[in-house]
Amino acid sequence: MIDNEVRNLIADVYERTKQLLTDKREGLEKLAQKLIEKEILFQADLEEIFRKASF
Repeated sequence: MIDNEVRNLIADVYERTKQLLTDKREGLEKLAQKLIEKEILFQADLEEIFRKASF
């Protein structure tokens, strides 16, 4: 019973994470590109990429 509940929780979190990564793909690609260019990012860089999202 507990094993099934844990499996369900893990499956739910996996699907939500996959959806979040899919939804934010453009920003993640920009982040990866900026890291290739600069290696070190600052808050201003993240705000530029993610348009002032709260961190």
